[in-house]
Amino acid sequence: MGRARLALSGVVFRTPAGLVEAGTRTLASPGLVGVVGSTGSGKSTLLRGLAGLHPLADGRLTADLSPARRRLVLQPPEWQLVGATVADVMGPGGRAGLERLGVGHLADQAPYQLSTGERRRVALASLVQSDAPLVLLDEPTAGVDEPGARLTYAILSELAATRLVVVASHDWAWLMRVVPRVWWMEGLRVVADGPPASLADRLKAGPELFEVVQALAARQLPGTCWWDADQLAREILVGR
Repeated sequence: MGRARLALSGVVFRTPAGLVEAGTRTLASPGLVGVVGSTGSGKSTLLRGLAGLHPLADGRLTADLSPARRRLVLQPPEWQLVGATVADVMGPGGRAGLERLGVGHLADQAPYQLSTGERRRVALASLVQSDAPLVLLDEPTAGVDEPGARLTYAILSELAATRLVVVASHDWAWLMRVVPRVWWMEGLRVVADGPPASLADRLKAGPELFEVVQALAARQLPGTCWWDADQLAREILVGR
């Protein structure tokens, strides 16, 4: 599998959203790093830059692995599920990965027939099957039920034992509990880097409110409400 190391020196990515400043910092495997910030702060764009999909506008990025050895799981899972069936998406030997994620029974179905949660599990199964030493995931539990989220987080912890795993997430409770290092983004810039507990004062509300919002979302209340749990979670995560 190999090791992953990215050394960033004054890095600025040129993207359709604008210039994204990653600054000067180093990432190395194995490990787990979170990326947080309000909607529009640049989290997804930063992940694409680290994956090698955006060119440098400034600075230097030294990597001991090519972009082909970096695996990005996008937030809309259907963007990467290419094939007539789920088995086609996975390729030879992919059934074991599907079984690991509890979706082996979906092997013969077309990807477009799957629910959002099922698509995310298939995308994660594809990631587990790969041998990429660097994996980047954009909100991997969005649209996933509580058991699916628990399984996803367990898989991420397993991967981080041998690989470099970078995850954009709004799940502050999980970040505080599991993730040792977080990059905080505001206005297309990484403005802070450290343990999540040291950055918690940047939250508009405490981490416990995230647990309340997630519990409300997990109830999947019928009909329409004046609030949207996912949007509420995003609104809470804003800078001072």
